[in-house]
Amino acid sequence: MCTQKPPQDYSGDLYERYKEDTDNYVKSTVLPPLKEMHGELLLRGLVERWGKYKRIVKFQMMVFRYLERYYIPKKALPPLQKVSFTSFQDMVFNEIKSTVTATVIGMIDDEREGKSIDRDLLNNVLDIFVQTGDGNLDIYRDDFEQTFFNATTNYYSRKAQTLNKECSDHDYMLKVEECLQEAEERVAHYLRSSTEPQLMEAVRSALTTRHAELTTEA
Repeated sequence: MCTQKPPQDYSGDLYERYKEDTDNYVKSTVLPPLKEMHGELLLRGLVERWGKYKRIVKFQMMVFRYLERYYIPKKALPPLQKVSFTSFQDMVFNEIKSTVTATVIGMIDDEREGKSIDRDLLNNVLDIFVQTGDGNLDIYRDDFEQTFFNATTNYYSRKAQTLNKECSDHDYMLKVEECLQEAEERVAHYLRSSTEPQLMEAVRSALTTRHAELTTEA
């Protein structure tokens, strides 16, 4: 069907049908159950469905390899993986990303309070921010990092008030170093490496600035 000469060549129709069927699949099959999930269950559901979706896309690329090798390059069209990932991003991820981000930040705050969390799960979730963005960090930066940095500043500003009441100046600075070390560990385990400079600055600034303000007020 794809190797025939016009008007029997239906490559264009097949490409458009692929896009339509992909959109219909993610809208009717992938998204609905995720919208019913909350908390850590949502994160696990997202990781599971994203993994399954990638396997389906890989198989489809093999089935439609003629389109991939000849028709798409000739017409300068987005490859099938790009079409599929864009569909997932637009119709699934964009619908739940705010809730996903809030849940991830909530788990990180739990860890800051000494609770045990599933770091591998967070790493897999944050990978999706990158993978749905075609491998670049734009979605990760725009939809996760900025909210995370704001939440980090708020968290450590509150923590500064508690530490200021409990610690001497010497012990307070030891706590600052401890918090910075913990932030480095989070980068190593599940945040992207590009997050580290601004994260470290957010932690340091929130703790030292608020401490100085509270000391002056006293």
